Amino acid sequence: MRLKLWIKKHRKGCLYLLVFVVLTRILLALCYFSAWSGAGQWRVMCHMDLADNPDHVWSGNIYYYGIHAPEKIWVRTTLDEWTDDQYYESVNYGFWDDRCGEASNMSRIFLDVIAPSLPARGAYSFMAMGDRSKSGKIEIKWEENGEMKYAVVEWP
Repeated sequence: MRLKLWIKKHRKGCLYLLVFVVLTRILLALCYFSAWSGAGQWRVMCHMDLADNPDHVWSGNIYYYGIHAPEKIWVRTTLDEWTDDQYYESVNYGFWDDRCGEASNMSRIFLDVIAPSLPARGAYSFMAMGDRSKSGKIEIKWEENGEMKYAVVEWP
């Protein structure tokens, strides 16, 4: 009963909030649709293997956001001016949610309620590193419908 009275009293503000949430959802749905219906998107993430790891080993992972993740990709890495001589094969190890560890961030929780982010459809390991590199470039090749595709992802 109190909730109904509060909503009646603040009707205009509640309506604005509802319109904001609906418009945000629509805009993000359009953004997601374009990402999923097109060629997809690649993203590189570096994770520390274990929090208490004495060697501070980092794992490099490539995530694919799209409808059909390739079963395998070929990766060539450039890290801090060092480049692989050839492409190395990496196999998709499955559906992955790369948002782990961010649940404690309150602004992230609020954002996920209004506009949840899509989990990756493909995950590929590309390297184990002693130290996390400051800059890098990942060249990715994969086969789609009988033809080779090519993408480059750079950071920082």
